Amino acid sequence: NCLACALEGGKVAWICKGKVIWEASLQGEIHVMEYIKPERLLVIGHGHNKLSAVDHQGQPVWDTQSKRIPTMLDSWELAHPQIISIRYVETKKGSFILTGAGDNQIRVYNTKGEYIRYFNIRATVPDMIDWVDIDLDGEPEVIAAGKVDSAYGMFYVNTIDGVSKKDLRTGFWLNTIQSYHFAFKDQKLILVIGMKYQENFKVLCIEQDSVKTHMEKRLGGIVKSVEMNEDFTEFYAGTSKGSVMAFDTKGKEKWNVYVEDNVKELYRKQDHTIVLCESGKVSVISNEGKLIAQGNLPQNVDYCVSVQGEILLVCGDTVYSIIY
Repeated sequence: NCLACALEGGKVAWICKGKVIWEASLQGEIHVMEYIKPERLLVIGHGHNKLSAVDHQGQPVWDTQSKRIPTMLDSWELAHPQIISIRYVETKKGSFILTGAGDNQIRVYNTKGEYIRYFNIRATVPDMIDWVDIDLDGEPEVIAAGKVDSAYGMFYVNTIDGVSKKDLRTGFWLNTIQSYHFAFKDQKLILVIGMKYQENFKVLCIEQDSVKTHMEKRLGGIVKSVEMNEDFTEFYAGTSKGSVMAFDTKGKEKWNVYVEDNVKELYRKQDHTIVLCESGKVSVISNEGKLIAQGNLPQNVDYCVSVQGEILLVCGDTVYSIIY
């Protein structure tokens, strides 16, 4: 497996088996990257407004720039229309690259970098983009939300053609979505959400003609990460106050483990939960709520991702791996 790492100064490093294979330099700081496996392209959002693609050898393939599209709510925009989220999707109409930008817009490109269309995400910098059949009509929709700059806790829903559909509000003024997890079960969509405050941990059950709140809790701190077990009978929340909690389907707390630090991510395994904290502390909690292992990385965790049973953690200029 290979890993693309964004470095300071607009550099990208391609690392395979612990060795740097190539480096590429881009204009401006790098905000986000996504590897498109079918095209063998690494797509990169960088600088004030640039979107670029390089091949698996680090050679430039194409680049384009975003021009600011004015909105009526410019106080919710960033200073520049910089690309802060990227999502590759495959549809019946072809393959597309979706980008979320600082001017509250989702832009759609083909895999050659050619601009197709845009649609507005109201009063939100869309730093989270997903591709989910959220209304269960048989066709996935573009789902966008803002973790940092958004007026509401809201999933904004559009078709790939930019047609607005019914949005899904999960929180009110400034109670933004911090983490979420979708899963399908018995022709229903189960959605677990972590938010900033008030009722900040929710489980929703979405059917074709209704959305029901299955559970909602007011937990201390910000719910930074959420998870669910494999048979959807337990739901997990990790908070900024250092608590990791498990609840059953009726909302009853099964256990609560204090890991003493701001939780960054939860990763579920069949018989345990791995807890990663901002400080680099790593904890393992059994399904019975017992702390069975704990250790510390030498630095804070800047970024982490799970790939095929392996957690990759970037701490400063070092990448660590946890097999789980």
